[in-house]
Amino acid sequence: MTIFREKLEIEVLEPACPRDFGVVVPRRSKAISLKSLGAVRREMQRVYTDTRQGRMTSQEGARLTYILSQVGKVLEFESIEMRIAALEAGRP
Repeated sequence: MTIFREKLEIEVLEPACPRDFGVVVPRRSKAISLKSLGAVRREMQRVYTDTRQGRMTSQEGARLTYILSQVGKVLEFESIEMRIAALEAGRP
């Protein structure tokens, strides 16, 4: 699975209420690899940091974090599946 980062696009969000001003949010789109749990963890860390620093909305951060957690679960299940296959192959 790949998430895109780096190419910046600017999006101006509409104010939530008349007192608020639009927020400029940079979008990144450089491809990153999510082939290990460590890579997924690092990307979740980036999402957290970007959300805390206002580079993405909390809604977008929550959505990406959920997706990344699902990718992490798939990687875990794949690892377990490979271990079970290895154990079964060792049996007569």
